[in-house]
Amino acid sequence: MDDGMVRYNTESKFDINTNIGNRITNIIMASEKLAMIMKEETGNLYLQLRVKL
Repeated sequence: MDDGMVRYNTESKFDINTNIGNRITNIIMASEKLAMIMKEETGNLYLQLRVKL
């Protein structure tokens, strides 16, 4: 950022398809784990979340 102007870095190594795809995969996996935990009869959900996620 120079003089209040935002510049786009063309040398960025961020691959939008790979990085977003990996992030979506991680979110889906975490959602499935959470759904599995919620189905279980547990007295301490917080502990289960810490162990399984």
